[in-house]
Amino acid sequence: MAETVSSSVHRVLNTGELATMIFLFLKDITRKAHGIDLSLDENKTVYQDWRKSVVLLATVNRAFSYACADAIWEAMDDMEPFMSLLRPSMQQDEDSVSLSYDNGITEEAWKRFLFYSSRTKTLVLTDLETTAETTLDPSWVLYMATAPNRPKVLFPALKRLVISTDDELSTYIALSTCHRAETILVDIIDKKEDFRLEENNGHLVESEAVVALTSALAQDPGRLRRLEVRYPVDPQIINNISRITTVKALRMHIWTGGAAQIAPIAQMQLENLCITIDRDSVDAVPSLDTGALEKLVKSKQNLMPHLSELLVKSNGVGQALALATITPNSLKVLKLELFYDSDVNKRLLGAFVAAGHMGRNPGMIIFHLNGHPVPEDQDELPSLPDPEDAFIDWTPCFMKHLATLRNVIYVEVTKVPFASTDVLQHLLKLLPDLKKLVKLRFLPEPVSALPEHQFAYLTLADLKRVAKHNPQLVDLTTYIDVRQLNILPDISKYRYPHKMKALKLVPHRESLPVWTTEQSLVVSQFLDRLFPALQSMSQGWTKSYDDCRRFWIPVEQMMRSHQLIRAQTIRDIEHKRRAS
Repeated sequence: MAETVSSSVHRVLNTGELATMIFLFLKDITRKAHGIDLSLDENKTVYQDWRKSVVLLATVNRAFSYACADAIWEAMDDMEPFMSLLRPSMQQDEDSVSLSYDNGITEEAWKRFLFYSSRTKTLVLTDLETTAETTLDPSWVLYMATAPNRPKVLFPALKRLVISTDDELSTYIALSTCHRAETILVDIIDKKEDFRLEENNGHLVESEAVVALTSALAQDPGRLRRLEVRYPVDPQIINNISRITTVKALRMHIWTGGAAQIAPIAQMQLENLCITIDRDSVDAVPSLDTGALEKLVKSKQNLMPHLSELLVKSNGVGQALALATITPNSLKVLKLELFYDSDVNKRLLGAFVAAGHMGRNPGMIIFHLNGHPVPEDQDELPSLPDPEDAFIDWTPCFMKHLATLRNVIYVEVTKVPFASTDVLQHLLKLLPDLKKLVKLRFLPEPVSALPEHQFAYLTLADLKRVAKHNPQLVDLTTYIDVRQLNILPDISKYRYPHKMKALKLVPHRESLPVWTTEQSLVVSQFLDRLFPALQSMSQGWTKSYDDCRRFWIPVEQMMRSHQLIRAQTIRDIEHKRRAS
């Protein structure tokens, strides 16, 4: 009987179709166990420990070996496993090591290569180890490219190509497979000295391989939908990319931000664009006044009409040039990342640029404006204008256009300077216009550390207005003045049906009060009336805000007690009702 059962199990395990079904189930389990997501949208490579777990399954029998092939080879971190099938034989004498081309690449070797490469969906091209056993002479790469018995398509199932080197083999593979890929990521800068600046003329040395790749894609883009170039590029590559007609999502790093550099990109029919601009442009900055802003907003020019998501990383000047050049009116997501500049008026351009984009795109649902912290080698106090000059205050324009975003659900403004000391009061006044707002993070910065430039914080009493006018808001982070508790309004007779779950309120950190238990109780009761569903006041803080986190812990604990008592009371009432 035991032999019959055993033979039945062996017949099942040796059936290719059944083994494949079993393995697909086991593959999902092992991936979840290692926390691995191999979706093509993620810039992740295969984890070797997970692959080792899968390889063990391949040793069960021949059927399992074939069933495992798809998972083992579907995402490859380098070309070495493939080249081990095709590499020429080695001949070694006392003085040198040479390659033997006597047999070329046999038809059997190409068949093995095709069997495995046809499973690959994600391929990362990296430098091969430069040992005698692995080094490939460029002539062998040329032979591979012209071999009469080579497969017509090297990686027929390829969907995602990551290029981390521009050596001969990687360039050949990239040019051979780029037309089949749906996503291409070029990320070479940290590994190749050739991309560093020439000290004499300040120009960027471009990779001939990337020039060739983008030229090939401009002529035949194939299936390409998403392209990401992570090192700074100059006009030739930009022009090539602008002619790739199938690309809908583009991320690229531009060395200079002049209008001439950005203009080719603005002609593309993109849906998603992320652009990083490194240096100040030599172009003249557009006229920056309220009239110029309204002119930009009302301009009927609508380049990139299908663009729904835009991310721009640059300093204030680069941001302003991007605003003048990239002019969609259908954005749903806008994220502006403002690089630090010691010139405060250039940093103040963040509000100007944001106002322009918001004015053009009133249907926006997500808006982020984030600045960079002061670099470690910079003074805490930025350079201030001459006494006869003044800070350019874009706060009224910013708030005016923010109020037009009637569908916005997420607003985030952090580490960006505003010249108005009452910027938080401006925000409070427009919140009733943002009925659909779900998440708000508003932590701007004053233009300097001088006392006359410091913001007037909101008060705890101001939260009553938030509770009344923004019932959909579930997450709020902003500055709050906790020094005066005697102005809390009496709200004991009613409770707002509010959905707020997370509050991160940043007080004046240089003068944090020490509340008594009674004071904490008063605040907890007030907040509980406003936000009865509140779950957190001390979670989600970074280490730099640990003093704020600890400040709110007693209030949070008291609010939790209020909620538990309320829930128990409701249960008791319901129990009595049923009993009667």
